[in-house]
Order: sequence, then C-alpha cells, then structure tokens
Amino acid sequence: MELQGRGGFVFLIGWLADAPVGFVGVGMHEDGSPEVLAESRGFAMVSDLHVEEPYRRRGVARALMAAPEDEVRDAQMPGVILDTGTDEPFEAARALYRDLGYVDHGRIYLGGCSDPA
Repeated sequence: MELQGRGGFVFLIGWLADAPVGFVGVGMHEDGSPEVLAESRGFAMVSDLHVEEPYRRRGVARALMAAPEDEVRDAQMPGVILDTGTDEPFEAARALYRDLGYVDHGRIYLGGCSDPA
C-alpha cells in the first residue's frame, strides 16, 4: 500500500454490478531495486491479472489491462511489460495479450499504450 500511495504501484479492481470480479496490479518502478529495473527495462510491469472464473470471457480482463495505460502515459513510460506461463493453462491469457497487441518475446510480453514493438 505504501508503494501505491507514492504512485509507484496501481492496483485496480474490476466490478460487475456490485461484485468485485477481478484485479490487476501494475508497478511503475521508478524507485525499484536494480533487479526489478533490469527486468522491466523502464516499462510499467503487470504483476497480477486475475478474473474470477464465473466472470471470465466478459471483457473484464481486457478492461483491466486497458485501465492503467493513462497512468503509464502520465509517468512517461514507454509501455507495459508482463510475463506469463508458457504451458497450456496460460493459453487463454497469452491469447488475450496477443489480441491486445502485446508482442511475445519468449514468456515476456511487451506492449501497451506506447510501445512501438
């Protein structure tokens, strides 16, 4: 919560009607450790994306991934980076990221609001 209070992390909750149905966390990493900065390469980094199973395939994940882009632009970051699993249970997530314009770099995906790749 401290990092979010300083603007270094954005945690968003997706709602349908009055029910929380998913969340995403995005680290802005302006004061991150050398390891985090090396991994993110100056990009904002998605640390979690989750939608409760009964609410999947309704556009919640897509909306949650789009929401932080204004924060990323305001922070003058080049885009968003994330990583995901490569085995079968993660195929739906990988398909979503590709559909959103993220480019697969072997488990690491680059993309988002202003990434030219």
